[in-house]
Amino acid sequence: MKMTYRMKWTVNNYRRDKRTGVVNPIKRSEYMKQLFKEAEQATKERV
Repeated sequence: MKMTYRMKWTVNNYRRDKRTGVVNPIKRSEYMKQLFKEAEQATKERV
């Protein structure tokens, strides 16, 4: 027996743009790139 699902997408009332699709990400600054790079290195060193 095959199960079928019906999904309903809703948008939160507090959201200003009311879009339901993929949101374009903001490009990371050089500072954020460095932070993520250091965090990844730290997690690799722990393992």
